[in-house]
Amino acid sequence: MHIKKFIPLLVLFSLVACQKAENKMLNSNLQKISESKVNSSLLINEYKQIELPLDLKTVLVNDKFIKLDEYLLNQKDLKRFYSGEDQARILMTSVKKIGSKEYLLGLIAVNFDNYEGSGSGPAQVVFLSGGENNKNNYKNTLFLTMGGKFPILEGEVVKFNNINEFKLKKYCIQSFILNNDLSKKEEIKCVGSDPSIEKKSFKFNISQLGYDEL
Repeated sequence: MHIKKFIPLLVLFSLVACQKAENKMLNSNLQKISESKVNSSLLINEYKQIELPLDLKTVLVNDKFIKLDEYLLNQKDLKRFYSGEDQARILMTSVKKIGSKEYLLGLIAVNFDNYEGSGSGPAQVVFLSGGENNKNNYKNTLFLTMGGKFPILEGEVVKFNNINEFKLKKYCIQSFILNNDLSKKEEIKCVGSDPSIEKKSFKFNISQLGYDEL
């Protein structure tokens, strides 16, 4: 008789125990998914992959600005590569071995209203950015200017979105070819009343995480 009274209680305790075990498994799986988001496995599947060698001219169609609105905006991912307040996008990503470490790299385009705070006006700059591909401790340790479009404007234009063909009298395009070893060939082409073309080659410095001109 007493056993019959305890049966509903036993069933209830069993259900509670099963629910707790299920919640524990669910929380564990959510934690694993959360950690893996920092790793490259999910991130690189969201964006176009950098296929080296990469020619920036394939992105700068007809020497125009890159239309950032055509690229996915994921603020959480973007923060891993760029922490500023300017309009920016991840164009491409890649996993690359640099020395003894694996890096998660991103090609980032940023629309600056006041480029690097120097008062030189608006510009669109392309960066190679990234950090060690460690899902528990991702850090942005690489942020290198690669190229971009630098307008020479008539009048006081301070906002990137205010640039138009009438105000854009002259400009310089700094394009590059990024090779498999991360070395790059750079071309600076300026158009306008005093046109010029300048070409340079750079070797990637593994220890300094930067470029040395050849």
